[in-house]
Amino acid sequence: MIRSHPASNPDPNFQLYSDASIASFLKTFTENFVALGDYRMGLMKEAHATGVPITRSLMMEYPDDGVARKIYD
Repeated sequence: MIRSHPASNPDPNFQLYSDASIASFLKTFTENFVALGDYRMGLMKEAHATGVPITRSLMMEYPDDGVARKIYD
């Protein structure tokens, strides 16, 4: 989650210790990740029970929404 690529060449890549703004961003990102734990677990249980993927296209999540059907990214 907090790994630059390529990890074998860290100098040209930002690292979590590169500066305070990166550390602050990663702190916020980590707090958000932890806060969504129950939501992620619910998606994993649903995926296990139904086979529906955890990461879904908008069209799959909102099949009757014409706008969602036109978004491909």
